[in-house]
Amino acid sequence: MCIDTVPYTPIWVSPLPLDLPTPTSTCSKNSQEQREDFGEYPVSFPIQFYVLLKRAFLLITRDKTLSKMRLVMHMLIGVLIGVLYYQIGNEANHVIDNFGFLMSCIMFLMFTAFSSMVLTFPAEIPIINREYFNRWYSLQSYYLAITFADVPLQTICSVGYCMVVYFLTAQPLDIYRLFLFILSCSMVAVVAQSIGLIIGVSFSIQVWAWKVFK
Repeated sequence: MCIDTVPYTPIWVSPLPLDLPTPTSTCSKNSQEQREDFGEYPVSFPIQFYVLLKRAFLLITRDKTLSKMRLVMHMLIGVLIGVLYYQIGNEANHVIDNFGFLMSCIMFLMFTAFSSMVLTFPAEIPIINREYFNRWYSLQSYYLAITFADVPLQTICSVGYCMVVYFLTAQPLDIYRLFLFILSCSMVAVVAQSIGLIIGVSFSIQVWAWKVFK
């Protein structure tokens, strides 16, 4: 309960007070302190990030079909590309083929990570608009949460794909080279995921597809 308090001034000290003290409200103090602590949102940025990250992980775990399809697709395409460039890694006369193999890996991982964000994120925009304009959280916390939530799944898919194609194409059995190959492919997928998120925010996929195929 909020109570406005005015400091007591004896009447014999100032019979006709000209400058009356301003009433102070405990509610205004609390709200002002809260704004100073958390800014324009009801909770701090770490709490926003934690709650949104937990919700994003919950959505991913509930949608097991999509997660399994992404992993199976990476493994199947890895087998196809591995068979296409089978046993070319240790052959000196297959330098151009190795270059094509690397480009195929980069293009596949980039396209899958890009399309997953472009096709799924626009469906969440109405929910984000409602929650953001209600000042529940900031866009920075939401972006970081969905990015960090999808990184483990994308990393697992990229690692599975890289392991399949690396051994099928008979690349040199060096732990350091295998680590660099997996790291490079995973970073390409994460960057493509961020670009897909930007495209999904900027454009409507339905309108874009209608204009392209009209």
